[in-house]
Amino acid sequence: MGPVGQVGQPLRTGRDFSFRTAPKNHDEPPAYTSQWSYRSYAAAAGMAAVIFGAVATATETTAPEPIPAAAPAATHAAPAVHGAVQFVKKGLTGRIKRVAAEDVVITLTPVTAERTTALLPPRTIEIDMVDKRFVPRYVTARPGDVLRFMNSDDFRHNVFSLSANYEFDLGAYRTGPGPPVTLDRPGVIKVYCNIHQEMACFVVVAPTDSTAVTGSNGVYGITAAPGQYVLKAWSLRGEYEQEVAIPDTDDVLLDIDIAITGGRSKQHKNKHGKLYPLSGDQEEY
Repeated sequence: MGPVGQVGQPLRTGRDFSFRTAPKNHDEPPAYTSQWSYRSYAAAAGMAAVIFGAVATATETTAPEPIPAAAPAATHAAPAVHGAVQFVKKGLTGRIKRVAAEDVVITLTPVTAERTTALLPPRTIEIDMVDKRFVPRYVTARPGDVLRFMNSDDFRHNVFSLSANYEFDLGAYRTGPGPPVTLDRPGVIKVYCNIHQEMACFVVVAPTDSTAVTGSNGVYGITAAPGQYVLKAWSLRGEYEQEVAIPDTDDVLLDIDIAITGGRSKQHKNKHGKLYPLSGDQEEY
């Protein structure tokens, strides 16, 4: 409790100034209001107004002019383009067989993609190698991005690609990141390990961020702003391409059929263009 002064004398407790008056009833606590306190508060309030006014004036004169933010492009709350992808195969008897298409990479590229993506900063995309697997197995990237292959196993991997548009050999290395791979053009990169034949991953490079990879049910959904686009679907078993116009309000339902004529892809060869040994794991680590 602060100090108690004599009746009719001001109390000073820190920065608080009040006036103590005698109560009419001795059972009541003293009242700390008087004509003096009102005048004191009024004077203090006037002084505070002067001080805060000066601060506000200084702030107004020194604050920089705000830079207007660019309005973001409107996008659909739900996927703008969605549907289901199926592999379609015609049997020897002429019967059509349809199955849900898993692991199909879909890209939705705007017609003016070259101009818009040129302004986007490059990204570093990391692909891990764990238990003799690339994680993730399917990757999408933009031209200008950089790939880094991280070895999380305690033995060596040798990442390479013989794709027509991207050919590289990172050599054998143990735990840690390998040399970077800069992506400078659209295309599909098939990536393998020269030591472990079962390791494979696929990078689809396209000038867009609107992408999707189908799951086991073949369903996909991509969000994008209204406009004109080219939709491409890629898989090891076939490809598909179609122009798409996204309106301002409605979404687009687009089911995709990918025709396949043969079986699954053949086994790939090593970086020398030769068949792998019976067990790639038997190579010296």
